[in-house]
Amino acid sequence: MSFCNGLVATSLIGSSTSFFSVEQPVPQYKAHKLKTFFEETRNLVEGYVEDRILLFKLQTGEKIAKLVSSFYIIFFIGLLLFIILLILTVIAGYFLAFLTDNFIIGFGIVAVIYVILIFIVYTMHKKFLGKRVMNAVIKLLFESKEETHAV
Repeated sequence: MSFCNGLVATSLIGSSTSFFSVEQPVPQYKAHKLKTFFEETRNLVEGYVEDRILLFKLQTGEKIAKLVSSFYIIFFIGLLLFIILLILTVIAGYFLAFLTDNFIIGFGIVAVIYVILIFIVYTMHKKFLGKRVMNAVIKLLFESKEETHAV
């Protein structure tokens, strides 16, 4: 074997392919560049995956925060409406008791009205309330980026 300008020349002895074959070894600097390229590519891919995971975490956190804040707002508005409804119920009960001259009949009428309302809400909740709540939650969780930046 003889080495000429980084090329390895082999003779016919030990070679069955041709009379004179030339093999080029991978020079050291090219192997280093190739190794560096793959390391850089690997680092870029790892950075991209880490950034996507971070973006997913941030988007999930934002959506959960919006959902929780919406539930808190709905809870406090519902609590205030409950207090107002309770006060109006007592007022209606006393008013009906005054009209009928009997507390039991006045507050009984209010109780019957509430039983009827509960029955109506129970029978209609799947048609109206359930779909609205599901649509609101789905809209909040899957709103597009354009809608988020437009608001």
